Amino acid sequence: MISPYAKQNFVDHTITDQSSIVRFIEDNWLNGQRIAGSFDAIAGPLDNLFNFDAAANTAPFTLSESSGEPTSPGQSATPHDTLHAPHWLRTAGGTR
Repeated sequence: MISPYAKQNFVDHTITDQSSIVRFIEDNWLNGQRIAGSFDAIAGPLDNLFNFDAAANTAPFTLSESSGEPTSPGQSATPHDTLHAPHWLRTAGGTR
């Protein structure tokens, strides 16, 4: 998730799909009213990916064009984050 309010180095195991975006919009701006005929009523929520109580993280996030790694050391996952990530994510190259 890319957002100034996204939880940093956070892995959520909630099953979501593209209709989860529509559900998020309906929950936050339409008071939970569902658009008729869509699958968003059974979509997994995205709420757990955000922390709207914290200040927005407005620092630029850039990746190296050659390596794909974050260019700022503070934007990298810590060893603690990597150790506590699920096995399938650790073997896929980290928690970024």
